[in-house]
Amino acid sequence: MMKTTIKLLAVAAILLLAAPAFAGGPLNLNPNEPDNQERWGNGGLGIPYQPDLGGLGPLDNATAVALVDDAYQTWADIPTSTATYSNNGPILIGGVPTDVDETNFCPFISNLFFGTNVADGQSPIVFDEDGAIFTLLFGAGTGVLGFASPDTRDANGVPIEGVSFLNGGSILGGFPVSDFFGVMVHEFGHYSGLAHTVVNGQNIAFGDASGPSPFNTFGNAPLDQVETMYPFAIIGGGEATPHADDVGALTNLYPSAAASGLCTITGSILAANGTPLTGVNVIAREMLNPFVDAASSISGDRGVAGAYHITVPPGEYTIHTDQILQGGFSTPPITLPGPEEFWNGANESSDGAADDPSEFVKVTCSAGATVSGIDVVFNRPAPGAPLPLGDDDSIELFMPFTFCIAGQPFDSVFVNSNGSLTFGSGDADFTESTGEMLSGPPRIAGLWDDLSPNNGGTVFFDETAETFTVNFVDVPEFFNFGANTFSITLHDNSDDDS
Repeated sequence: MMKTTIKLLAVAAILLLAAPAFAGGPLNLNPNEPDNQERWGNGGLGIPYQPDLGGLGPLDNATAVALVDDAYQTWADIPTSTATYSNNGPILIGGVPTDVDETNFCPFISNLFFGTNVADGQSPIVFDEDGAIFTLLFGAGTGVLGFASPDTRDANGVPIEGVSFLNGGSILGGFPVSDFFGVMVHEFGHYSGLAHTVVNGQNIAFGDASGPSPFNTFGNAPLDQVETMYPFAIIGGGEATPHADDVGALTNLYPSAAASGLCTITGSILAANGTPLTGVNVIAREMLNPFVDAASSISGDRGVAGAYHITVPPGEYTIHTDQILQGGFSTPPITLPGPEEFWNGANESSDGAADDPSEFVKVTCSAGATVSGIDVVFNRPAPGAPLPLGDDDSIELFMPFTFCIAGQPFDSVFVNSNGSLTFGSGDADFTESTGEMLSGPPRIAGLWDDLSPNNGGTVFFDETAETFTVNFVDVPEFFNFGANTFSITLHDNSDDDS
């Protein structure tokens, strides 16, 4: 059963910032850091914040400030991290302590929303008492509960100031205060440099399998085991308590001496032809405690294509790929180019007959160790098998030959659910036009329209040594109108001198 979910917003996931933002580990990248992860300086000691002077929904100022202090302390209490936080007093405007509301909030979003990066000595935690600011920013009824991020950086890209806005209107609208404390912890995770993650939340909220779909290998996660940095708030989900996934992510940014008690699993996610893939969620589950000792990483989240890093307590783990279903991620999750699967040790390959997606080899990870080379190679989709295309979606397929188009050679093709093939990148555009045809990636459009293969029909491919055919059969348009059947065949033209 789908749980009631309310969106949490990491601003970096939906707005353009001065620095690129990534999901699944660090919120932003900093190429000046050895591991590319953006982090506050000095090991995260004394990260500043300044609470508002107003109330937060039904909460008076003293109560709201106390909750903010407690939420930051929740992160500071993680023993494997050195991060601490400092309440530097109220927000100031013109040197005067101020209650920020819909009439005076604009100066506090300019760095974050417009990338101005002008230090003003402020790291505000704004209490939008009745939700008026959120309505102005996002519209009424959007369900956005808060946002937060570092918003000002020094010349080396190191955060020196941050900002967070909290939506008191949601509490007035019935969102429980006890669960809103989890929203605060979530947002201050972003403030500390953490991005959204998916470990147990998708199993709880959307019924996703706990192993590689459709294999519910470990059963269903308990309701209270939602990771703090999951992008949706789930009533009773336990998001106020950092999960092993959250602990590992903060530890990666600000490791303390106690971090030697954890272990790290690394590897790469590869397409069937060996191409590194960015945007694939990777989940590690400890075999005896699969929902408590579990963590994730999105491949490429540190700027290295295909690479993932997962920090966990010692134990014996399975590793599997996972299709992200919902949520805002600034490293766009890709449609997986094959079925979800476990890492299968010596049998890991692109051959689905030899590498059964449901079979795994455990990874033993000891305290202080890094286990590397746990590379997952996607099984190539079988000819004739339905492709898992959603609405306005794309999937990359690798051809048995090189195809030349627009003067360029390509080993792969993107099948777009809206009736076209593109080369070099996928395209979700459903508003066909001559201008877009000429200016976008090289394209062959069989029927470029707002098609919805997720609502009916089938899309599949066939191939020979010299041909590659994509078939759309009885695929309706959006809102489930009609049934469209056509095919596009590519011929090996790699020896063509024209």
